[in-house]
Amino acid sequence: FSPITISGIGTASAATKTIYGPRPSGGGIQPIYWADGDAIILASAQAVSSEGAALTTGLEYNVSPTSDKRRALIYPKPGTNGLWWGSGAHLIYGLYPAPSQNSSFSLTTGGQITGAIPATQTITKDASSPADDQLFLPDMNNAVMWSGVRAAAKTPSLGMTFKPGFTALEFTVWGATDEDVFLNSATISSTSCALSANEFRIKVNTTSTNNDSDNSTATYTVPPFSNSGANKNDEVSVTFPSGTKVNNLPTKVTFTMFALPASRLSGRTNILTDVKIKFNMTYNGNTVTRSLFLKYRADYSDASKAGKPIEFKGTGKTYMTFSLPDFKNVTLTVVDIEKIDSVTENITFGESNLDIIVLDEEEDDGGSIG
Repeated sequence: FSPITISGIGTASAATKTIYGPRPSGGGIQPIYWADGDAIILASAQAVSSEGAALTTGLEYNVSPTSDKRRALIYPKPGTNGLWWGSGAHLIYGLYPAPSQNSSFSLTTGGQITGAIPATQTITKDASSPADDQLFLPDMNNAVMWSGVRAAAKTPSLGMTFKPGFTALEFTVWGATDEDVFLNSATISSTSCALSANEFRIKVNTTSTNNDSDNSTATYTVPPFSNSGANKNDEVSVTFPSGTKVNNLPTKVTFTMFALPASRLSGRTNILTDVKIKFNMTYNGNTVTRSLFLKYRADYSDASKAGKPIEFKGTGKTYMTFSLPDFKNVTLTVVDIEKIDSVTENITFGESNLDIIVLDEEEDDGGSIG
């Protein structure tokens, strides 16, 4: 027998877990960097243990990033010997994060991933971000990534490309006046798409070509949409630390939330739509909740989209920027966070292209802006 050697792993893209790399200029790819302390799972029904025994579960590997951080070397977890070659063609699957980092995730030897996207998510202030441009980091242990590759037995070395199995929404907000606006919480919701789940599934599919991890695909199974009861899954939210504020000096805040990688909408299986963004905030001595619905203007130049909700790409990343408390100066940019060097469409929606409705839920009052 001989061990299976993975010469390197890459992502679609000084913490102890994966982190986002720099935002691309003018669209394109935003990389996800590997970090020291990351752990992945590799599994294969054809692989064996170092003693030649069949394996019924995946095995954990530690990650050691290369200098560019988009790629990494991996080593079996200390005290283990990793996967060894069996006979014939091997289908090898990978999962980030390993269950030791997030017990909600698991991977079978047949490439079936089970995971979760929590409805209540944690954000942590980046200590290096300045007071007037605060950055809050998401918990990247919720940022599931997968990989799959077909290989002939005893292939000298393999590379594996990991792709995202989640949708990311990043918000940058600032104040519209010199009055401080204190942020209490933020929620994204949909009237048709499941955003969170206690359990969803990803089936990784390898190609029929050896050593072709780049073109592997995945099939997502997410729960039916529900906006009430024990299976409610129509929103995700974050809470800000006390004293988090924006104003027009400007003082800005940037944060990210994760949603499921796909919807169950008939004929539209890889989108997020019918989206509302809700902030609970305090200003002028009052605490209010305001919501922003996103859809195209009725007179939008593309008649097929006019008056309809914006559709965001599942497993992509959307940047949104606007001022509070009135949701002015809205822009949205969609970028790809899939595999390295993939081609993506850069879509920027100016405020004039959006039919923006702001609803002050505390006062039950609404109005058009923009």
